[in-house]
Amino acid sequence: MTEAGLGLALVTGGASGIGAACARRLAEDGFEVLSLDLRDPDPGTTAAGVGSRHLDVTDEDDWTSLVADLRADGAPVTALVTSAGIVRFGGIEDCTLEDFRVVQDVNLVGTFLAFRHVLPLMREHGAGSAVAVSSVAGLIPKPNQVAYVVSKWGVRGMVKAAAQDLAGTGVRVNSVHPGPVRTPMTDGLSDAVFARQPMARRAEPEEVASAVSFLTGPGSSYCTGSELAVDGGHVLQG
Repeated sequence: MTEAGLGLALVTGGASGIGAACARRLAEDGFEVLSLDLRDPDPGTTAAGVGSRHLDVTDEDDWTSLVADLRADGAPVTALVTSAGIVRFGGIEDCTLEDFRVVQDVNLVGTFLAFRHVLPLMREHGAGSAVAVSSVAGLIPKPNQVAYVVSKWGVRGMVKAAAQDLAGTGVRVNSVHPGPVRTPMTDGLSDAVFARQPMARRAEPEEVASAVSFLTGPGSSYCTGSELAVDGGHVLQG
C-alpha cells in the first residue's frame, strides 16, 4: 500500500487511452494502482505506482484468479475504474449479431464481472468507490452505433442498481460519461462530431481522469448512483 494509505485501485483497459490516464492520475492521488488489460501498456503511458496484469474482462476465470491473488496479498481494494471498452459501428438494420455480442461482452459483461468480483472486496473492507466509464452515448442515443449505445446505457443502469445494492456498506458506485476524447478508439471520428458542441474540441484523456479522481476521492463522499458528463456540453446538442 502507498504511504498515503489510500489502498489499491484497479483500472480495466489501463494499457492506453482513458484507462491509462486514470491509472496515472490515481497513482498521483496516492493509490497503489494495478492496470488490467489484455495488452501490455503503451510505452510512455505508465507511471510510478502503477503495476500491470494481463486480464480479459470477459473471462470470469481471470477475475476469480485476480481476486484470489488480491486476497492473498491482503492490500485493501478501495477503488475500481472500469474503462475497458470497444465500439463497432452499425445501425439496427446493419449491425451484425457478432458485432452486437462482442460489444456487449466487453463493455457491459466486462463491467458486470468487475463489479461482481471486486465490489465484495470493498464491502468487506467497509469502504470503496467504483467508477464505470460509460459515454455520452449512454445519455443520448447516437445513430449508427446501436451496439455501443445499448452497452453504455446498460452500464449506466448497472451503476444505479449496484449503488442501491451497496447502499449503507461504505461502497459508492458512480459513472462518468465522456464525449469525444483524443484516444486511439476515436481516431476515425470526423471533427463534425464535436464541432457544434459548446466546447468545440475533443477532450484529453487526463480531463476524464480528473473526473474519475473526484469520484474516487473524499470530495464526492455524498455521491452514489450519480452520472458525471465530461463532454464539453455535447449532450446539450440533444
